Amino acid sequence: MEVLKPFLNNGNSHGEAVASTGRPDANTMTEIEWSYLAGIIDGEGTITIERTTSLATMRGGRHATPKFQTTLSVTTTSTVLLDWLQHRLGGNRYKMTGTNLQCYGWKFNSRKARKILDGVRPYLIIKARQADIVQTFFDGRIGYRNLRCSPEEVARREGLYAEIRSLNRPWFVAAETKRKGARPNE
Repeated sequence: MEVLKPFLNNGNSHGEAVASTGRPDANTMTEIEWSYLAGIIDGEGTITIERTTSLATMRGGRHATPKFQTTLSVTTTSTVLLDWLQHRLGGNRYKMTGTNLQCYGWKFNSRKARKILDGVRPYLIIKARQADIVQTFFDGRIGYRNLRCSPEEVARREGLYAEIRSLNRPWFVAAETKRKGARPNE
């Protein structure tokens, strides 16, 4: 909690955030803050590659390449944590709907996500592989903004997308199971 101390209003028993000052800058993060953020991402975060296909793409239109975008997000019930993330790194903050709890999200896309992943990568444990996949996505990236990529580049991105999706949704990947009492060839 030492990292969040400046954001806690000691006079408020609800732990509401104190207004922040200054401009967000990942370059001023300390090692302790990077390791703290890595723990938050490991526990409450998502590192992924999103894939979208427009109607024009499906019809073989001008931009016939699916769009891939890397995303780093954190979901939390703590406005104090969200205030700290926003103050230190910027990003998009939003309120989530459709849940029983009041949940909030914080999100970075593309190159901004990469800069943060560079800082937290040495400290990630659970989401380390996802961070590595996103780094691979950026390191080998050929083509500007997904437009008119070669078939090889699209295939490379599709492979990274499939790999990170299987890590983020292990229950979604089809598994071979045998029915109880099944005969050997069933």
